[in-house]
Amino acid sequence: MQLETSSRSPVIDLTASADRRLRKGTRDPRTVDALVLHQMACCFRPRDPLQRFLTLTAHFAILADGRILQLHPASALLWASNGFNARSVAVEFAGNFPDVRGRWWEGARFGRNQVTRAQVAAGIALVQHLIATLGIRHVFAHRQSSATRTNDPGPDIWFHVGQRAVSQLGLSDGGPGYKIGTGNPIPDAWRTWGRPVAPELGAEFEADVGETELAHDSVMAAQAGAAARPHVCAECGARRAAGDGEARTG
Repeated sequence: MQLETSSRSPVIDLTASADRRLRKGTRDPRTVDALVLHQMACCFRPRDPLQRFLTLTAHFAILADGRILQLHPASALLWASNGFNARSVAVEFAGNFPDVRGRWWEGARFGRNQVTRAQVAAGIALVQHLIATLGIRHVFAHRQSSATRTNDPGPDIWFHVGQRAVSQLGLSDGGPGYKIGTGNPIPDAWRTWGRPVAPELGAEFEADVGETELAHDSVMAAQAGAAARPHVCAECGARRAAGDGEARTG
């Protein structure tokens, strides 16, 4: 699956360059009926995200400026979302975002970030695209399938992207109390959060869209000519090691 570039949320297809060792098998895209929302808990503005996230275990990554990176095709099985793996695509938002108490996971080390308007716009655009192309019917939070991911993706991403997908786009999150395995249900506070997203990058993103699109072809040509090679994200790796392990089917 290749996501077309839109004027609002440019997409860079890195599926040819991302680390294929992360793909644990293949599946029929027709069996994919959900997306799972994640936060990276790090890496808000890496110096070179087009290289930095080639080893990220997610189908899509949404950057602070609203760009969407497609790292793996929908046909790739990734160990990203525990018990949701077989039926879902994983969507990671770059950044370390707070919980409902305003607390960040190791904020001094991984940053104290706020979700941007550009990320929200890109998240909604991606949900709409996945509905149109894959026919997805569900949107889940990673916390629903893992006991150690209690703030994944966090109230800001859930309310502005996940809850909107439920209330306005007709997707299902399983309903109140829904979880699988060791997961936890979506908190009521997430569903009614409503806190404004960070205004930073919002206007800048809209102004820079044209330039980003013009650069898209040259970026893709450079990526296509480069051999995929491991690129260790130290912060992301530390987060994975501290949790229950993305490298398990859950």
